[in-house]
Amino acid sequence: MKKILTIITFVIVGYLQGNAQNPDSTDTVNKKQDSLQHAKTDGPPEINNGAWSKFLKKHIDYNVGAFNGAPAGTYKVKVRFIVFTDGHVGDVVALTRHGYGMEDEVIKALKKSPNWQPAKQNGKLVKAIRTQTITFTIEDQ
Repeated sequence: MKKILTIITFVIVGYLQGNAQNPDSTDTVNKKQDSLQHAKTDGPPEINNGAWSKFLKKHIDYNVGAFNGAPAGTYKVKVRFIVFTDGHVGDVVALTRHGYGMEDEVIKALKKSPNWQPAKQNGKLVKAIRTQTITFTIEDQ
């Protein structure tokens, strides 16, 4: 039987300036990064960290890797997403390719994210890129 352990971390990658992009666009985050400038902001997008951790624990099936045959080990799944000016999360893209359904599981959960407080630049709401890392540890027992 395999034992599953999970660690959640997240990192600020950068902020995007601009409002010409349609938030429902199918462009990838990389294309949006190329077309928008990075800018200093008054503060990053925010969400209550305790609520965010609870959300991730509730919406991610941490057994997916073990159920799909992942060998014992530690898998750091990284995804990047945009927090739009209305606070919704979109354009979620996997930055890793471990497989075993782990990236798909994290992306599926992040697409259900509650709204964030968007980033601000000079008092104006701006889009922001965030990176979320979820660590799946699978141990043989």
